[in-house]
Amino acid sequence: MSLEPVSSADGLMTLQLHAGGFPAVAVRYQTIMPPHVGPFVLEANDGSGWRRVATGDPLAMCASRDGTWEGHALDLRVQPGGRTTYALSVVGRSMVRTSAVSIDVPALRPGSAWIKHLSAPGLSVLLGSGVELLHPEGRTVDGVGSVTPVMGSRHPHVFQGGVSAVTRQLNVRISDGDRLLVQRIRRLLETPGPLLVQSSECYGMDDVFVAWTGESFGEDRHGTGGWRVRTWPLPVVEVAAPATHRVPLVTPFAGTEELSRLAASWSAFAEQYQTGWAEITASMSVSPT
Repeated sequence: MSLEPVSSADGLMTLQLHAGGFPAVAVRYQTIMPPHVGPFVLEANDGSGWRRVATGDPLAMCASRDGTWEGHALDLRVQPGGRTTYALSVVGRSMVRTSAVSIDVPALRPGSAWIKHLSAPGLSVLLGSGVELLHPEGRTVDGVGSVTPVMGSRHPHVFQGGVSAVTRQLNVRISDGDRLLVQRIRRLLETPGPLLVQSSECYGMDDVFVAWTGESFGEDRHGTGGWRVRTWPLPVVEVAAPATHRVPLVTPFAGTEELSRLAASWSAFAEQYQTGWAEITASMSVSPT
């Protein structure tokens, strides 16, 4: 599957996949219309209906050197293994979608899964080789209601108010004991914010948003040879998709600070990344460590 940028028929919208296997799509929109014509809202559709993209609601527009206006977004919710269509809506008296363009997102490798931190995507961890997600299909649902005995009757009064949120236990296990990997998983699980779990088909689990319930969880160490095997049994609850309004764009694994370290000087950095899109596409080529 090609990782080359994909552009809309009118040339105004460009999509770029992450080159490191991280399910994410960077979006650039260019227009000669000033931003007061909008606001512009970026939407995505993977076959289950249109949804607003968090970093494009609304799409922040900035003036470019060539006199056009340009906006950028990053879709962290894109589903692996399918086709997603992006379109821009100009919010006014009516919403009209324009510049629609589709992109094919590679499927995850069999036996792999991503745990994404949506507020700090650089903390996201790929599970697969050396890192496992054990028994993610286990789920618990409690009923919300009450049973009240009725005097003189064998049958109680039952009030049913639906069901509670779904709770799960994510069991993350590593088998190599790498110190940096251990620290990364700790930071991922202990940093507040919603997590998005995306797994390959063999897990039989749809994409799900979860949050740590706040219950204590241990870090089990077992095995031989220096206790290299560790397991984190993390209690989580399924939550609604996070709000999309005015979410800042944070690139995973490499931002301005990381890219600047690779440049010989700030002058070289400014020369190499003359636009925000150049910096974003460079970060989309950095693989997770």
